[in-house]
Amino acid sequence: LKKLIDVGIPEGLKIDYKRNLYGTSNDDKKEALKDISSFANSFGGHLIIGIEEDNGIPIAIHGIQNINPDTEIQRLENLTRDGIEPRITGLKIKAIQLETGGFVIIIRIPRSWNPPHRVGARNINRFYIRNSAGAHEISVEELRSLFNLSASVHDRIHSFRRERLAILSADEGPMK
Repeated sequence: LKKLIDVGIPEGLKIDYKRNLYGTSNDDKKEALKDISSFANSFGGHLIIGIEEDNGIPIAIHGIQNINPDTEIQRLENLTRDGIEPRITGLKIKAIQLETGGFVIIIRIPRSWNPPHRVGARNINRFYIRNSAGAHEISVEELRSLFNLSASVHDRIHSFRRERLAILSADEGPMK
């Protein structure tokens, strides 16, 4: 975490800093779901909560004080599970305790093999994606591309499996 600040790793396609936890209001929940789904629909990445940034450059690790990290992790996991469909496989949330007290929460969102993921909670039904400026609502062309990518990935996986099984069945693999 300190190295992010020392080197000045900016926000972008794969990283986003938040000073404070997402709140419990509907707007805060929508914002969390938008941020998480946008990473899964693009290249994957990290949301780091507890780091202050200035114009996208991290400047200080403040951490989040007076929280139960297990409760916050559970809240974020439940929010994501109930508010994004299809569910994001491989999502990981970890709390890092700071020497100065408090915690930084890191949410690791993998690139999805089953996009697009829709935010379908709190009276919204939207798709989001990231670019270098942050998350934005997906255009029709971007949405079409994500649906096509999802279908082609599944086809390539099944084709790979069939080819490998044929090679192994014919005893043409690297080992008998």
